[in-house]
Amino acid sequence: MKDTRVFRSADIGSDHYLVCTTIKLRLKTKPREKKNTRVKYNTTRLKNEAILKTFTINLRNRLQVLEDEETGIEDNEEVERDSQVMEKAYTEVAEATLGRPRTNKKPWISEESWSLVDQREEINKKILGTCSERIKKQLKAKYAEKDRETKRSIKTDKKKWMENIASEAEEEGSTKSRTTRKQNKTIAVKDECDLTNRIEAIAVHEPTLGEVKEVIKGLQNGKAPGIDNITAKLLKADIEFSTKKVHKLLEKIWKNEKVPKNWKRGLIIKLAKKGNLKECKNSRGITLLSSSGKGTREDRH
Repeated sequence: MKDTRVFRSADIGSDHYLVCTTIKLRLKTKPREKKNTRVKYNTTRLKNEAILKTFTINLRNRLQVLEDEETGIEDNEEVERDSQVMEKAYTEVAEATLGRPRTNKKPWISEESWSLVDQREEINKKILGTCSERIKKQLKAKYAEKDRETKRSIKTDKKKWMENIASEAEEEGSTKSRTTRKQNKTIAVKDECDLTNRIEAIAVHEPTLGEVKEVIKGLQNGKAPGIDNITAKLLKADIEFSTKKVHKLLEKIWKNEKVPKNWKRGLIIKLAKKGNLKECKNSRGITLLSSSGKGTREDRH
């Protein structure tokens, strides 16, 4: 507050003072509305056998509980109900068991080393939270021992990571040395038929259990999830269980001729191309669809 001046009232019998001042206002920005965003889960933890086993057990139990809760649903609503139950079970268990990926994570640090890092952090919290010098001294000794163990583990991880990179580079180099330059030879085209892809008619029928399993196996692990946040890795974690649940859902879709809403919805992501990004022509969009729904569509077409 600045340039403040006080004036007495001249024509009003009052003991109040009129204050004239100059103020500055800082308006808050309007909060953005929550939109459907993608959530990333730390699916790399599924490489650990113990975590994978925990994830599959929790997934089966959680899905059973949700199915028991959703009772008394009419036939025409079963498709949407089953889709939402499956989505909720996968996302809740993934959040609780796998968590979100760590930021700035070094690629060579294994899950075992990260577990040691967490244990070291817990000891440090206990040190900061205690007032007893005797207990603090014991915890500091325990922390020093855990710190040495953690650093040894990370050092071993980095050594293994470097060795794997070296072996892959060596293998790639030997592969390139065996290739010949004659592969770049241009082959003349005979006619237009050699340049076109032939599309054969596929008999449309109710999907079988084996077909659904093959589709889930064929899903690419690196693809971003759709609006349901279920990635291919989550479906492949327990592929036998996922196959049965997706096949059961497809049977109801086939019977009721109704597709879940999230299978028809997609997240539009803008990708930058070369040039000035302010111009629309230098950007392109992609639509992220549900992994389970996208897989079945790819199989059908």
